[in-house]
Amino acid sequence: MDLGLKGRTAAIIWAENMAKQQNVTKEEFLASFCKRMGILAGRWATMDEVSDTVAFIASDRGKYYNGAKILLDGGLNVNVRPA
Repeated sequence: MDLGLKGRTAAIIWAENMAKQQNVTKEEFLASFCKRMGILAGRWATMDEVSDTVAFIASDRGKYYNGAKILLDGGLNVNVRPA
């Protein structure tokens, strides 16, 4: 069924964070992880950033987004990392 014709849209908002227990501070872990993974923003998304994206997509202003995957990754997927 094509829901777009009925004014319904769908999108995926993908905010992926993961952490493992280590003997370092949160700040040290995040700095090391971001550098190693190539996250250009140098940090993970905040809950406000994720919820603002969800609110936008759910609003009338985001009604043209349909079938989109919106990546909140701080630049991870545009950064070329050494193998």
